[in-house]
Amino acid sequence: MDVDDVAQMKAVYDAFNRRDFKDLADLLDPDVVFEEAESRGDRSRERRGREQLLEYLSSWWDAWETVHWEVYDAREEGGRVLTLCNVRGRPRGTETDVERRMAHITRFRDGRMLHTRSYVDVERAVADLEEDVT
Repeated sequence: MDVDDVAQMKAVYDAFNRRDFKDLADLLDPDVVFEEAESRGDRSRERRGREQLLEYLSSWWDAWETVHWEVYDAREEGGRVLTLCNVRGRPRGTETDVERRMAHITRFRDGRMLHTRSYVDVERAVADLEEDVT
């Protein structure tokens, strides 16, 4: 049976929103690569392997009092899934909610996330998908 990669990507967001790292781990290929398309400070832009990615996502969650990813567009093209999201939340230690748009281009292997590229610039993500950059 073919796995619907768009549905799998939505399941990744769902598990992340619930802070369910067991379900999230089940959706990640052991050799997963996560990279940030744009530099975001001094930290490394790439995480390799399931454990390193889960550790990063856990620390990312720790920076937020509340956060929720909502997919407003998702499509598969050329074996890759583009997801466009609204991210809403309140950073820990503040009283102000923030909102931003973000995107991911993701490839799957056997129903598990193999490679994902994270974008702050949503228009760049759309252009990269169309130009087959990832």
